Amino acid sequence: MPVILDRQTGREDERKVMDALSEEKWDFRTVRGISRSTGVPEDRVIEVLYNHPDVVKSSVPDEKGDDLFTLREKFSKARDIFNVVRTVVSKSLD
Repeated sequence: MPVILDRQTGREDERKVMDALSEEKWDFRTVRGISRSTGVPEDRVIEVLYNHPDVVKSSVPDEKGDDLFTLREKFSKARDIFNVVRTVVSKSLD
C-alpha cells in the first residue's frame, strides 16, 4: 500500500532529499545514503528521486550495485569535465 503524505510532509521530504543531493562533498548519492543522512524513509527517497525533473540516475551503479543519483547541474558539470579530460588525453596520444 502506498504511503500517503500530507502536502507539508511531502514538500519537507523533497527539500531534504534535494539538499542531500546538493551537498558539495558528494557527486553521486545512493538511496540508502540519502535516507540515512536525512531521516527520510527509503521508499519516499525513491519516490522523490524518480519523480523530480532535476535528478539524474547514473547508468553505472556503485560497487555494491546500488543505483546512484545526482542533480542534473552536477551531472552536466561532471560530463563537461570528462569531455575535457578525454580531449586532452586523446590529443596527447596523437
